Amino acid sequence: MSSASHHPHPCAQAGASLLRTLVIVIALALLTYVAWVTWRSYARSGEANPLAVFDAEERRAAHGDARPHMNRALELGSEALATLSRLSAETFGDGGYIDQASSWMRRSDQASPIQEALEEAPAGSSGADTQDTPSAAPTAAAPAPSPSRSPETRRMEAQILAAEQEFQKALRHYEAANPAHAGWTPERREHVRQAHQGFSRVRDQLSSGGPRADLYDLIETYGRQADHNPQVLARAREMAGHNQRLLTQARRMSSSL
Repeated sequence: MSSASHHPHPCAQAGASLLRTLVIVIALALLTYVAWVTWRSYARSGEANPLAVFDAEERRAAHGDARPHMNRALELGSEALATLSRLSAETFGDGGYIDQASSWMRRSDQASPIQEALEEAPAGSSGADTQDTPSAAPTAAAPAPSPSRSPETRRMEAQILAAEQEFQKALRHYEAANPAHAGWTPERREHVRQAHQGFSRVRDQLSSGGPRADLYDLIETYGRQADHNPQVLARAREMAGHNQRLLTQARRMSSSL
């Protein structure tokens, strides 16, 4: 009767992996230290001394040479942490950029969802309601049907709608990145990265991309269309403002993580 093959316990595998990683880190640290002491000894004496690391005077001199670099590294680390803390407060805090964008989305959806706004009559078209009148009174002629929007206007409206859908996805990623409870886990860092990419796509969708084009210039181009919808235009402008603020925060946050 053959015996079942033995599989190592997952905890044992994790422990062995951690031990290997620790050994590698220690070995790299020792090699770096030896290389630094040897190099500083050579810089002072002009002679390569592979045994400099065993000389107490050489080690003390190398430590002194390294101190300014270590202090600068600590300063940079402290600055990065302070920047990340400030960005987190501005973005995730009460009344921060995410709260502002989320509140705007809720208010806008309650007032007039963009899908409904795109179906409304163009600006300037007649939308008077018909009323029942006595049979003896003359009836007014029914208003002419609203002319349909031009293909170019419809194309830009569809692009604005696609950008808003992308904005909503990016906003959800950014909301999920809030480090208030569990800190900056790998999952939250990934949410920041996804949010940054999403807000960048929104910016690109609302920009023509020409060599002299301004950011979000498609919105103003849409506003110059004679048959544009004022509600869609106002909503797109507000979305662009929220998107640019969140994009800036996500970009800065990504560089600090």
